[in-house]
Amino acid sequence: MSVSFAEFTGTDFPLVLAANAWDGTNAGHGGIGASGRGWALGGEITGGKRYMRPEQADPRDYRHPDVGWGLILPDDPHIAVEARGRADDAPEPIRALVAARPHAKVLRWEPSLGPMALADYANGGHIPISGAPAGTAAGALPRYLLLYGGPDTLPWNLQFALNVGNFVGRLHLTGQALENYVSALLNDWGDSTVRYDQPVVWAPDFGGDDMTALMRSSIASPIVEKLKADGEITRVSFLSGTAGADELATAAALSKTLAANVPALVVTTSHGMTGPAGDLYAVRRNLGLLVDQSRDLVCPEDLLAKWNPDGAIWYAHACCSAGSNSPSAYAELFDAGSHLAGLLQTVAGVGPTVAPLPTALLSAGRPLRAFIGHVEPTFDWTLRFPWTRQYLTSSIHTALYNGLCAGEPVGYALRSIWSQVGELAAALPEALKLFNRSRETRSQGLSAALYCQLASRDRGDTVVLGDPTVSLRLPA
Repeated sequence: MSVSFAEFTGTDFPLVLAANAWDGTNAGHGGIGASGRGWALGGEITGGKRYMRPEQADPRDYRHPDVGWGLILPDDPHIAVEARGRADDAPEPIRALVAARPHAKVLRWEPSLGPMALADYANGGHIPISGAPAGTAAGALPRYLLLYGGPDTLPWNLQFALNVGNFVGRLHLTGQALENYVSALLNDWGDSTVRYDQPVVWAPDFGGDDMTALMRSSIASPIVEKLKADGEITRVSFLSGTAGADELATAAALSKTLAANVPALVVTTSHGMTGPAGDLYAVRRNLGLLVDQSRDLVCPEDLLAKWNPDGAIWYAHACCSAGSNSPSAYAELFDAGSHLAGLLQTVAGVGPTVAPLPTALLSAGRPLRAFIGHVEPTFDWTLRFPWTRQYLTSSIHTALYNGLCAGEPVGYALRSIWSQVGELAAALPEALKLFNRSRETRSQGLSAALYCQLASRDRGDTVVLGDPTVSLRLPA
């Protein structure tokens, strides 16, 4: 609220104030006397300068016990109950990570709990996912949560549910890849050479009503403008399929630019590969790979032949860029004979899995810090409001620039995206009421319900791969 001091010029006392006090008969009202002016303009506040306000934990600090970091592992009935409160059955790098994190909690999930609760064997109980206090005390749920395991053992739906109120990431790596990542994480990528001042934005544009044109105009281009206005950034490399781009958004140009810029932040928008139908091996091998301006694929091995991720953070707005789910959340949405229904069925045939691009980048000898991507497709309705054509991507801009580029942990930075899931869920009952109100409002209510369902699932399908506490390396 903005108040002009001119509004108070010449005001005469007494004034009358109302308070939310009740004596059983009347509410409290009181006129301000002549002494009120002195009270307002000077003198010591009664009680001195020591304020008894509760300490507020900084939500960016996972080390604070009222914020906390926790590891989620699959439950295993073959392990002794007392051992399930520890990470003894996890690979050694994960055990080392738990040992290095102050007040770390080890939690367990098993299918009968669904997206409702996690088992806390160390404290002898279950913690509800919604409504539990934040932190590492008994009965509390840490705000930063790392799932260790693939979506075949810790399902995507669990990650989606946790995203709404927490800051969540996933690691699915094993062997040397896991060792590479955890070693870099514990060292905070101490020898990283990535440059904050040379980000790369890559956005093919097939023109017309193709989704690539919408993603470029609603996500990539606004991010480029924000980055160019940042005084600490010396060069933004924008690779696109439109006039004004530095270079065409081809796979070769992306590889070359990443090697030249060594960026701390990479933002890409494109189609993600989901075919060819009928060749499940090829679908799995190419799942979610970015499709360039020439309709060729961006292959991880080609990128890594010239470039080290070395602690960068990558946001990829593309179908299945993070992975696939089965069954698809949208399986019943489209006509059975439509192209999109067939595409969803093809992807679902791969099963719940993490896509190959983030797997390769997080596994590198000098690995990526985090990959932000989508499970399943993303739709135009969640980028542009279908009734007014207004762009709906400000939460993405906020997460990437105001969040990540301000040094916020990646899980925390994405709260602006995940919070919309709750907003849309709250709007859904009103849409259903509209549908049920009368014959005249039925069509309007159905459209509104469809929008709420589709948009909330699309936003909720955004996931972090990597530890949610990592943040961009900022200039000194």
